[in-house]
Amino acid sequence: MKRLLIAVLLSVVSSSLVSAQTPTPGGEVRSTNERVQAESAKPSPDAGKPTQSQPPVAPPLPVIKPLEDVDMSVSPLPAPAAADDALPTGVRLIGGPRIWSKEDVPKDDKEFYARGVYFRVRQQYDLAIADFDKAIQLNPQHTNAYLERGKSYVLKGNYKRGIADYDKLIKVNPQHAVAYANRGIAYYHKGDQKRAISDFDKAIQIDPQLSIAYNNRGLAYSRQGDFDRAIADFDKAIKLGPWNTSAYYNNRGTAYRDKGDYARAIADYSEAIRLRPGLIQAYTNRAIVYQKIGDKAKAQSDLDKAAELERQARNR
Repeated sequence: MKRLLIAVLLSVVSSSLVSAQTPTPGGEVRSTNERVQAESAKPSPDAGKPTQSQPPVAPPLPVIKPLEDVDMSVSPLPAPAAADDALPTGVRLIGGPRIWSKEDVPKDDKEFYARGVYFRVRQQYDLAIADFDKAIQLNPQHTNAYLERGKSYVLKGNYKRGIADYDKLIKVNPQHAVAYANRGIAYYHKGDQKRAISDFDKAIQIDPQLSIAYNNRGLAYSRQGDFDRAIADFDKAIKLGPWNTSAYYNNRGTAYRDKGDYARAIADYSEAIRLRPGLIQAYTNRAIVYQKIGDKAKAQSDLDKAAELERQARNR
């Protein structure tokens, strides 16, 4: 169970989804050390004011995974009601938690779908896609298989094919809120924030209680530099909760940070950590803010904790 929890927490999308190195919008690849240093080097709202002599340069920060937003993808099934280490609902379709392997032989579309979800959670996207292909072949009306296959393509970075699956699903069911929300994620990653926001708008119109659609639209607004709208959406996502609330606090904290409101940013990152002590992104994001305000000791402490969590994840 713990291994699955780590896989879920460290899986990547949307945007928010995590690899040893991640390309920046300009195409170059930067480590967390470089990312933290670059974020910390951005001018603060007090730039230009007289300052005291600068303190000694801090030692190099540990290299850990790049900062990423938390996985934005929406599950096609209800969020687990149990603890975070519960298996995804899809894996329970065959009558209880099951540890699948590629040597197992599912007997019908439901089991191919269930095993596909299992592989997708473990970031084995090619195996997941093959199982969703088979589920769709056996049952062309299996809408969740289209949804999960699209999600797997997006997590793999194949946004075009992910969008194609969501297009098919929306054509069959124009009122499928989650299909719009997930297609918006793909557009978000492609850098088309206008289409992403349009899809998130539609998802919210269909299902005003879909908290993650507000979160994802907030991320798109943040990409556009519209931090006030972003914060309003994160507020709504937090209010709707309760699933994934730690991610919403983390993302709102980043909007406050980029707006220059460092006190609120620290408060939100701290709340995200309280809700999910293993959320690496919140520690690294909080470290950026501590560096910006000159608290090198707290910044280093957070980065040390993030590196420790990283090592623990690798050793499980």
